This record gives sequence, structure tokens and C-alpha cells, in this order.
Amino acid sequence: MPGLVADFDAILQQADVFALSSNYEGFPMSLCEAMANGVPVVATDCPTGPREILRPGIDGLLVECGDEVALADALSNLMANRATRISMGREARSIVDRFCIDRIFRMWDEVLHLAGDAAR
Repeated sequence: MPGLVADFDAILQQADVFALSSNYEGFPMSLCEAMANGVPVVATDCPTGPREILRPGIDGLLVECGDEVALADALSNLMANRATRISMGREARSIVDRFCIDRIFRMWDEVLHLAGDAAR
């Protein structure tokens, strides 16, 4: 492990695959950062987080939480298939648009307007 690095994006851009093996997550920024740098991901389908972020089979793979064999198999399959890695990595970059601040603010605005309308 390299320890503290000045330009973590440069390190991520050299990666072929990113693995997130969490049992619990909220909104995993490490997953988002990897995807924003064009790295295909394999993540466990923990109660919240990865399923809401990645699109299985498009920009990454989800495996059952706690299933180490499925995680290893998904990683092996992705590492063995360069074309799939390239395609998923390219698609992963769309996270920047899907979760950009303007889009998230619009979503919050809609929610708050709906809540205000319901309260009237």
C-alpha cells in the first residue's frame, strides 16, 4: 500500500478493476471515485449504496454480500475479459453526469416542492 498519495486520481486511472467488498455502506465515495476515473467495479450488494450507484452489467458487477467465491469469480471474470473492462470503464465515467451537483439539486428541489404541496 502506498500510504498517503498526492494525486489519487492518477493511481485510480492506472487500475484495471476496483473491488468494494463492504458489508455495509452509505454512499461509498471510493466506489464513485473509481467509476469517475473510468475503472470498472465489482461491489457487494450490501443493504445500501452500490446498487443505487452502479448499473450491474453496464458499468460494474454486483455480487451477493458475504459471498467471497462470487466476489472472486466476478473479479476473475472481469480481469480475464479486457473488452468488458474497457466497456464498463467507459460507461462508469457517466457517474459524473448522473450524480453531478446540478442534477442532485434539481432532484432535491422536486422532493421539497412535492413535500410542500402535500403539506398544503
